[in-house]
Amino acid sequence: MGVSQAIRQKIFSPFFRPDESRDKQKGGASLGLAIVKRIVDWHQGDCCVTNGELGGAKFIITLPNHFT
Repeated sequence: MGVSQAIRQKIFSPFFRPDESRDKQKGGASLGLAIVKRIVDWHQGDCCVTNGELGGAKFIITLPNHFT
């Protein structure tokens, strides 16, 4: 199903739950993508989500090459 354009930036926020049917009792604290974003930011990179070729979500992480 992918991630709608309207919430693509919000999903990297701590505790954001785009699916109202999921709650703490059903699993997860909604911190995973926020942690990924913070680590990527520390490395001066970028992360985003787009539509995948097969219809789902495609997460892209870009990190600078500090070794060239």
